[in-house]
Amino acid sequence: MKLSNGIWITLGTLTTASLLGIGLTTPILDTMRPDPDQFLGWAREVEPPLMNTPQSADEHVQTLLPTLFVEEPEARKAAIDMEPLPDIEDDPVVDAFAAAKAEFRRRTTVTPESMSAFVEARLGKAVRLRGSQIVIAGVDDFIVFQRLREIDVLFDAKLGERYAVTRLPERVANGWLDCPDFLLERRPYA
Repeated sequence: MKLSNGIWITLGTLTTASLLGIGLTTPILDTMRPDPDQFLGWAREVEPPLMNTPQSADEHVQTLLPTLFVEEPEARKAAIDMEPLPDIEDDPVVDAFAAAKAEFRRRTTVTPESMSAFVEARLGKAVRLRGSQIVIAGVDDFIVFQRLREIDVLFDAKLGERYAVTRLPERVANGWLDCPDFLLERRPYA
């Protein structure tokens, strides 16, 4: 970088600072001190005596910043008018759709209670039952059956206290699902 480029950059920076009203004090600029009254337009609410007191650049910026971005009262936005929403009549199609979604959710959500009821109905008085022996009568049975292999870890292992699952090397193929077979046992202390 040439010295002349450095001088022009420095003078450009100092000129910009002086245009913004930042009173930089250096030995060179003390001889070229501008009239502070010419910057009063920038310092809207700053009193002229404040401008005449010697300040560092940081103090001067701190003095001017609050006045540079003051929001004018007339520039404030008007309040938004609020109107009540019109009453909408219930649509029977929308109500039927919402009811169908709720029924779908009820039927496809496996809970500890629904899984326990399914297992107890199949086990009866027996202690153990293979997955390949369970008859699936419909969609509701299938939804629970497909989760039986995880009964010991589902629902924070809540049902694992009552039932144990042993994975078997054979497969279950029952028309609904083809998966590894398993042995479901009621724990002796449950």
